[in-house]
Amino acid sequence: MLKRLINFITFVDLPIRKKFTLFSLGVLFWFVAMFSISIAVNLNITDKTDGIVSRIIPHDRAVQKITRKIQGLNIDAIEITTIHDAKTLEQKIDTVRTRLSDIRASISALTEGGLIHDINRNTNQVIESFIVSPLTETDNDGKYAVELLPLVNAMDAHLKEIADIK
Repeated sequence: MLKRLINFITFVDLPIRKKFTLFSLGVLFWFVAMFSISIAVNLNITDKTDGIVSRIIPHDRAVQKITRKIQGLNIDAIEITTIHDAKTLEQKIDTVRTRLSDIRASISALTEGGLIHDINRNTNQVIESFIVSPLTETDNDGKYAVELLPLVNAMDAHLKEIADIK
C-alpha cells in the first residue's frame, strides 16, 4: 500500500506524456504563484512610495522651512539688541513679523492641509510651492504642530516687549 502511494505521488506508473503534462502544469502553477506574489509586492511598494512622496516629503519640506525661519528669527533677535537707529529697528521688526506670519501660515497648512509658498522676502519671488496633507492630532507630529502655534504667539509677544524696550 505504501509503495503504491509513493509511486502515485512520484508519477512512476504514468506514461511519459502525462508526466510532461503534470510537470508543465506544476511549472505553470508556480509561475502564476510567483507572478501573483510579485504583483502584490509591487502594489505594496507603490502604495508606500506614494505615501512617502505625497505625505512625508512635503511635511519634511514644510518643517525645514519653519526651522529656517526660526533660525532667521534668532539672528534677527540678536541684531535687534544691537540696533540703535529707530528706522533700522522698525525695518528689522517688520522682517521679524513677516517671518512670524510665514511660520504661522506654514503651521496652519500643516495642521489643516493646504498650499505652502516658500517666498524669498528680499525679492518677493516664490522659491517653491507645494501642497501638504493635514496632520492629524493622533499622530505625534500633529501634536507637535498644534503645540507650536502658542510658542510662535509667545515669540510675537516677546518681540513686542523687545521693541518696547528699545
